[in-house]
Amino acid sequence: RQQKLTRLCHVLGQETVFEPDESYELTLDNVKKILAIEMRFRCGIPVVIMGETGCGKTRLIRFMSRLQAGPEGANNMFMMKVHGGTTEEDVEKKVLEAELAAQRNTEAGARENSKRQIR
Repeated sequence: RQQKLTRLCHVLGQETVFEPDESYELTLDNVKKILAIEMRFRCGIPVVIMGETGCGKTRLIRFMSRLQAGPEGANNMFMMKVHGGTTEEDVEKKVLEAELAAQRNTEAGARENSKRQIR
């Protein structure tokens, strides 16, 4: 498990190897899925996660998000349950919430980078 985490952290650009969720089953198949998703992100290719109820889609993305966020834990994952009663306004509200968080994360990252350059 430690070897898989080390490699994932390296690929995701994390300087520190850490355990985002000890209860997550980090199989070779899950590592491959995380790497495939990351490569698509880097290429600007949309990613759609599909599967049966309870097959682990949310756990996989939650684990990957926490791993990408690093030990500091930037807010980089927003969940939205979509069902028959979901409105366009509901989706717009969640997207706006995510955009604002992304802006805050970007600003926080810029502050961190400038602190590192000063040191």
